[in-house]
Amino acid sequence: MTSQSDATFLEEFPSRRTALVAKLLKAGDAGEGPKSLGDLTILTAAATDLSIWALANTPEPPRGDRIRRVIANLGTDVVHARKLLEREIPERRLDTPEGSA
Repeated sequence: MTSQSDATFLEEFPSRRTALVAKLLKAGDAGEGPKSLGDLTILTAAATDLSIWALANTPEPPRGDRIRRVIANLGTDVVHARKLLEREIPERRLDTPEGSA
């Protein structure tokens, strides 16, 4: 990055981070019951954006190492989290979110 692009990035990062965290908090109301497919889509997009910005702000070589770990573990972590959710909320079917057909 050039010094100008560094300055722009550092200037924009706090407001972008704040907006993304606000989206995550809004979409992630865990105590409000099942989420609609739209809420889950917003939550996934916001979490992805937040991860991208956090990784972009990380220097090399830790950035590359973290990206490789995320890629290697994401599928396994999702399956594990789903099993935990299904145990905690046995009466709720996770395959049909509220608001979906």
